[in-house]
Amino acid sequence: MKQSMIIRKVVVFNTNKKQVWDLLTNPEKTKQYMFGCKVLSEWALGSEIIWKH
Repeated sequence: MKQSMIIRKVVVFNTNKKQVWDLLTNPEKTKQYMFGCKVLSEWALGSEIIWKH
């Protein structure tokens, strides 16, 4: 049986919402902290975020 890996984590940033959103959605920035991975998401409430390398 194939198992999925799901990680749930809460992170508190000491900055404003605009900067956090840019950090999460800007492909140049995500590559820096996610080991070169590309982020895939619909960016809607409850949608998945997939990191692809």
